[in-house]
Formats: sequence, C-alpha cells, structure tokens
Amino acid sequence: MNRTLMVAAIGAALLGSPSRAPARDVMNGTLSASEAELKTYLLQIIERFNRHEMRPPESPGFTPDADFVNVQGRWMKGVDEIRRGHKEEGATRLKDAKITLVELDIRFIRPDVAVVHQLHVMSGKRHPDGTPVPPHPQISTRILVKEQGHWITTAFQNTDVESTVP
Repeated sequence: MNRTLMVAAIGAALLGSPSRAPARDVMNGTLSASEAELKTYLLQIIERFNRHEMRPPESPGFTPDADFVNVQGRWMKGVDEIRRGHKEEGATRLKDAKITLVELDIRFIRPDVAVVHQLHVMSGKRHPDGTPVPPHPQISTRILVKEQGHWITTAFQNTDVESTVP
C-alpha cells in the first residue's frame, strides 16, 4: 500500500466521510461477516502478544511501508523497523506484559480499509530501569487494509490513557 492511500485513509478517518459507516463496538452482538473476520484477526494479535510470540516472517502483519508509533512516541517506519522494535521491547520492557481487551470499535472506510480503536489494560510492563509499571489503560488506533484476502496493518498509534481521563 502506498503512502498516498494511507494518508487518504487517515484523513478520511479523522475528517470523516459521508460514505463511511459509523464505528461499532464489536465486543458483543451480531456482527457482519467483515466485522467478524476482522475481530477474529485482532483477537489473534492480542493472543499472540500475550503469549509473547513473534509473528512468523511469512506472515507480514504490516504493509511494507507501515508506520507504528508506540506509547513512548517512538515512530517506526516500515515493517523491518517495526519488527526490530517489537523484538527489542518484547525482550525487555514487554517480556511479561499482557493485554486485557476492554473495548474494540471497527469502522470501515471502504470494504478493504478499516479504522480500529482498541481500549485495553496493559499489565506486566516494566520501566526502562526494570521496575514494574502498574496496570494501566491504553488505547490504540490501527488502520488496516485488506490485501490478497488478508487484513494487515498500515498505521498504528498506541497511547497510555491517564487515570484522570473519564
């Protein structure tokens, strides 16, 4: 996916588009086939994270030109840099981390482009000095595209939620 399409998808997500469907909390209730497929994929990502499994090389997970911004503001560009960053963090600060999903909203910009907001509680994370970080909420925004029949991430932003935010 080229950067132009990614920028268009981000712009549509932020500015709105009259043809887009509203976001839906897909945690409960009846889902469309597309919502169910995407929810299953996202739950697999969480399960893999909680088992501390790296994505196999034959399974891209990210477009080649993907962007990933972690909670510390580190902006990783491209799938290779993202994988390196995940490997580094997975071996140190996130080696005991777990995600507990709270809410999952999916909005389709087009049938092959979706914006996902995920609210979860992060536990088991460590500060750079190795001391434990208390469990805390995080929210992520992920833009996914469907390529060759598979959903993959092209942009991702993860943010710690301060306890004072309702």
